[in-house]
Amino acid sequence: KKQTTVLIEKSEARLGGHAWSPCGRYLAYSVSLDQRKYFIKIFDTQNNQSRILMEPVLMDVDLSFDPEGKYLYILSVREFGAIYNETHFDLGFPMALRPYIVVLAKTTPSPLEIPLEGFKLKPKEDLKKNKKAAPLITKIDFEDIEHRVLPLPVDYGGYEKICGIPGGLIYKRKKIAPFQGDWMQEPPGEDLFIFKFEKGKEEVLLKNVKSLYVHPSGAHLLAQTTERLRFLTLADVPSAGTAVGKTDGFIDTERLRLHVNPKLEWKQMYREAWYLQKENFWRADMSKINWTEVYNKYLPLLDRIKTRSEFSDLLWEMQGELGTSHAYEWGGDYHRTPPQAPTGFLGADFQYIASKKAFQIKQVFRGDSYIAQTDSPLLKPAVAMSEGDLIFAINSHPFDGPADLWKSLEHKAGVNIELLIQRKNQKNKEKVCVVPLRSQTALLYRQWVNKNKNYVHEASKGRLGYVHIPDMGVLGYSEFYRNFSSEQIREGLVIDVRFNGGGHVSQHILKVLAQKPLGAGFGRHFGRELYPTYSIRGPLVAITNELAGSDGDIFSHSFKLMKLGPLVGKRTWGGVIGIWPRNYLRDRSLTTQPEFSYYFKDVGWQVENYGTDPDHEVDITPEDYAAKRDPQMDKAISLALAQIKKTPSFDITIKDYPDLRASELIKNQVLDQRKKIPKKN
Repeated sequence: KKQTTVLIEKSEARLGGHAWSPCGRYLAYSVSLDQRKYFIKIFDTQNNQSRILMEPVLMDVDLSFDPEGKYLYILSVREFGAIYNETHFDLGFPMALRPYIVVLAKTTPSPLEIPLEGFKLKPKEDLKKNKKAAPLITKIDFEDIEHRVLPLPVDYGGYEKICGIPGGLIYKRKKIAPFQGDWMQEPPGEDLFIFKFEKGKEEVLLKNVKSLYVHPSGAHLLAQTTERLRFLTLADVPSAGTAVGKTDGFIDTERLRLHVNPKLEWKQMYREAWYLQKENFWRADMSKINWTEVYNKYLPLLDRIKTRSEFSDLLWEMQGELGTSHAYEWGGDYHRTPPQAPTGFLGADFQYIASKKAFQIKQVFRGDSYIAQTDSPLLKPAVAMSEGDLIFAINSHPFDGPADLWKSLEHKAGVNIELLIQRKNQKNKEKVCVVPLRSQTALLYRQWVNKNKNYVHEASKGRLGYVHIPDMGVLGYSEFYRNFSSEQIREGLVIDVRFNGGGHVSQHILKVLAQKPLGAGFGRHFGRELYPTYSIRGPLVAITNELAGSDGDIFSHSFKLMKLGPLVGKRTWGGVIGIWPRNYLRDRSLTTQPEFSYYFKDVGWQVENYGTDPDHEVDITPEDYAAKRDPQMDKAISLALAQIKKTPSFDITIKDYPDLRASELIKNQVLDQRKKIPKKN
C-alpha cells in the first residue's frame, strides 16, 4: 500500500499524551484547545477525522487504553478540594490529579464491579500466544460518555505516566513534599504503583523509577530504576530483591562494553544541539538569522577540537549567534565530577594569635539550627562557642601558622572532628566534637537577610519591614513568605530583589504586593486585621541590581509598570527569554533553547538584552563595601519614610472600634441573666 501522511491536529501548546487502541483504529490524544483546558480527542483512521471525546473540567492529560480496548485510563483534574495553608491565610490545590477510568461502550460494565476471571494474566503466558488471539475491536459510544468516567479509589496528587495492563493499570506517583533541589537538575525517580481490579487496591510495584516502557500487550515492563534496568512480567508484583536474573528481572549491564569515538560523538552532538535550537527557539524565523549558515560556519572547527571543554566552547559560540540570553550548555563528560573530599567549614571568622598558637573566633555566623547545614556547628548544644573563644588544635594536631586551620579542615566536611578549645574568661582547656559544614552559603545568606531586616527596623524606628527574594523559584517563593507574612504589618515595606537568580513565580508575588487595604476587621478575642489580610497599608520600595536577572528582570520591570512604588539600584541583567531544560545530548550534557520570550506594553520586547532601569540609580562602590555601607538600602528607606510622612499609612485606631463600653454593658446584662437561672443539683 502507498504510505500517506495525515495532519491530525494543530495546536499552539504541546500534546498532553497519546495512545493507540489495541485494534489500531483509534488514536487518543490530549490537546490544549483554549490555552487552559486540555481535551481528549479521538482520531479515527477509517475516516481520518478527529472528534472531542468529552468535555474536561480542567485538564485530561496522560492516557492509555486497556489491553482489551474496553477502557481508556486517564490522568485528569476533575475534582477541586482546596486545602488551607498552615503558614498564612491562603488556600491551594496541591493535590488534584487523579487516575480515572473511561468506560468506552455503553454495555461494558465497570471494571471495579465485575468478576475479573477474564482479566487474569496466566503466569506463563507469553507474547507468541497473544499474537494468535482473536483480533480485538474497540467500540466507542460517544453519547453520554462523560457519565461513564469513574474515579480510581486512590489518593489525589502527583501522578504521571499511566499504562493499562491486563486486569488493572500501573502509574507513577511522586511524593508530595517541599521542593529541596535545583529546578534545573534532573528530578529523582518516582514510585511506580500497580492497581489490580481483583484486589481493589494499589501496591508499590517499583521504587525510584526514572523511565519505563510497557509492551502493548501489557504483559511486560522494562524500567530504569536508580540507574539499573529491570525487566518484569506483570502477572505478579515482583520481590524486593536485587539479584540479577529472571526472578527479580534485573539486567546485568556490567558485561556491556562500549567503544566511544569522541570525534564522531561530538559531531552528532553538535548537530543535535543545532537542531534543538531550530525546533524549539521561540521564533520560527530564528530572529532572522540564517541558522543553516551558522551551522556550516562552525562545523569545520569540529576537526580542530581536541577536548570536551573545547567542544563546550564551540557550542557556546554557535548558540551565541542567536543573540539571546539563556542559551546554555553544561554537564556531560566535561562536568563529570570525580570523587571529592571537600574542606569543612566551622561557620565563623577567625584570627590567628601567634603568641598562643591558637585561632580566636572573631565572629560566629548565625543561621537556622533547625535546618540541616544552615547554622554554625560551633553553636550546637554542649559546644556553644562564642566570639573571643580560642581553638588550639583539631584532632590533636596543634597549629603553627595562620594557614593551619584550613589545612586541618581539609577532607573534613561532614566528618566528626575534635577541637581543643579555651573559652574566654576561663583558664582551663576542654575538648568538644563538631561536624564541619560542606558549605557556608545558606548560613551566610540567612545572616545577611537577618542583618538587613534588623537594619531596616532600626533605621526606620520599626515603621518599615524588609523582605529579600533570592530567586523566583520555589526557594525564592518560600523565602518571600517566610518574612512577608510578618513584615507586612508595618507601615511600609522594602522589597529586595538584588542578586535574584530568576525562575517563574514573579507574577504570584506581584499580585500579593499589589493588594491595598479596603478596610479592617475586628474581633473581640482576635484583635484588628486588615482586609485583605496581607494588604500593604503603606509605601512599597523595591531594590534591584545588575545581578537580578531573568524573572528577576521581569519582577523589577513589572514593579514599575504596576506603579507599586519606586525602584532603587542599578539596571538589571536583561535576559527574559526563558528555558525548559529537558533534552540531553549523547554524553548526558544539556543544552537550553530560549523558548519563552516576554513582551511588555511599554517597551515591547526590549527588556531582553537591556534589562530595566531603576527610578533612582544608586551604586555601591568598593569603598562602600569596605566600610560595610549599603547606600541602595539607605535610599530605599529614605524614600519610604518620606512617603509615609507625605501620605500616612492606612490604619485604624481604638476610636474607630465599636463602643467597648457598650460591649461591657452587654456582657454585664448576660451575667445578670445567668444569675437568674436556677442552679441544678
